[in-house]
Amino acid sequence: MSTAAAPVTAPQMSGDDASKHHVEEVAAALSSDLQLGLTGARATEVLERDGRNELTKQPRPTFVLLFVMQLTSFIILLLVAAAIASVVVGATGPNRDDILQYTTGKAIFVIVLINALIAAWTEHQAGGALDALSKLSQAAIYVLRGGVEEKLDTTTVVRGDVVILVTGDVVPADMRLIDADDLKVSEMALTGEPEDVAKTSRLKLTQPGEEEKLTPDNMVFSGCSVTNGKGRGIVVDTGMSTRIGKIAQLIADKDGGAKKKCGCLPDTSANATPLQNNLEKLGRRIGLLAIIVCLIVFVIGGLLER
Repeated sequence: MSTAAAPVTAPQMSGDDASKHHVEEVAAALSSDLQLGLTGARATEVLERDGRNELTKQPRPTFVLLFVMQLTSFIILLLVAAAIASVVVGATGPNRDDILQYTTGKAIFVIVLINALIAAWTEHQAGGALDALSKLSQAAIYVLRGGVEEKLDTTTVVRGDVVILVTGDVVPADMRLIDADDLKVSEMALTGEPEDVAKTSRLKLTQPGEEEKLTPDNMVFSGCSVTNGKGRGIVVDTGMSTRIGKIAQLIADKDGGAKKKCGCLPDTSANATPLQNNLEKLGRRIGLLAIIVCLIVFVIGGLLER
């Protein structure tokens, strides 16, 4: 017979911890009551401490700024330099009046602009992902406050609140289930799985060597919709601390967006994929090699003319 883990203090109790503890221990750690919920005064204190139950939105770069940012990569700057050099060579050559002398430079400029426009538009469209995550919620939910069932704004839900879920509700925060009556939840927003997941309030201890589930059966998560049955749960994580909040944080990448590049442009290098980073490094190496080869050819040509 397995022994339950000892209760942990409120600051340490999170969704990952809650799924491994009896619900009574979770309530005790969060200074809550499974039958009465939090008092109004206690809920106010927690709200002031943890903040509102909502996803933090970072200012999104405008399309024009994204377009300018596309022109700051090393390989693009190298292509622009090559285009300028081609135009200068054509303008200073003996056939400067021939329009075909400028074809190469114009073609490079056009390709660079088209590439920047497509990349900026793609990134601008992808920026809507955080807005889509923010919409995975509903305006109000039923919560037990001091033993009274109240309909509250979901942004005022706090850790320790006892929330009542029925079919059609969107889970307002990450919760450890207190009871579940034929409860099923769609977790497509988190896992991508189209099938509804049956939920239970029972504690299931992981056996040695057994992998933990990404979404434990005794937990429901913010942004997931209730498709069947009803239940009650105690809130263990809100806002950016929820699973969906962590995904939103990865998308927003607050640390990367706070830095500046070229003095005024935001540095999005932290958002780049490994492939993008490797291509940037390869472009730098090829560009530097091309410059070195051109210098060598220029020096050799100058020596041969003497």
